[in-house]
Amino acid sequence: MASLGNVLFVSLWALFVVAATEAHTSSFVVRGRVYCDTCAAGHFTKSSTYLPGAHVAVQCTSAEGRQTVHAEGKTDANGVFAIEVAGDHQNELCVAALLRSNSASCSALSKRAIARVYLSRYNGLSTNVVNTGPFSFKPEQVAAACATELYEQSQLEEHPDTYYGTPSPVYKPSPSPSPVPVSPAPITPSPIYKPTPVYKPSPSPSPIPVSPAPITPSPIYKPSPVYKPSPSPSPVYKPSPS
Repeated sequence: MASLGNVLFVSLWALFVVAATEAHTSSFVVRGRVYCDTCAAGHFTKSSTYLPGAHVAVQCTSAEGRQTVHAEGKTDANGVFAIEVAGDHQNELCVAALLRSNSASCSALSKRAIARVYLSRYNGLSTNVVNTGPFSFKPEQVAAACATELYEQSQLEEHPDTYYGTPSPVYKPSPSPSPVPVSPAPITPSPIYKPTPVYKPSPSPSPIPVSPAPITPSPIYKPSPVYKPSPSPSPVYKPSPS
């Protein structure tokens, strides 16, 4: 019984050693694609093109800051790169980054120029291929014709694209027609009851004031004047001279 236990222990120990050896001797392939972001839109657009001959590097650094890996590669005619990295790098910081472009008209680094990669079997990787996502360079000067594409970018900022190749067109449903306003049925007003008018006789016209006839004054009788003869002057007596 003790012999069987020893056999099981040795078998398990052998399997552990083999697994550890495979983990430390395994290799990974860091894969990605590089394109020219012609309009500096931040994603692949209809004006973008893939860049052949672009230089890409993979670098790992230990927890102590010591560089443990530095491997470089170039993109093929379709802008794809595949860089092999030997060994398992569980507790290390590994990144893939653009170095330089092979295109003089598209050589400035964009925001999509570096990505972290996890190169360890202990992270649950079931394959040795690690994808970085798309990388891109951009031109130093953006063409004026890019205004339309920059407008499209503003419409898609909430859903940035992370894909290889030209994105599928965004489905936009046809706008529903505006509803035709329906006029409400006219409301027939209820008849208003009006009582029969009470007959009122027309008022008698006010009497027109009649001015009294003018009173003709009776003629005043004036008697005829009485003739009186002028009195003879009294003789003045003058004494005779002595």
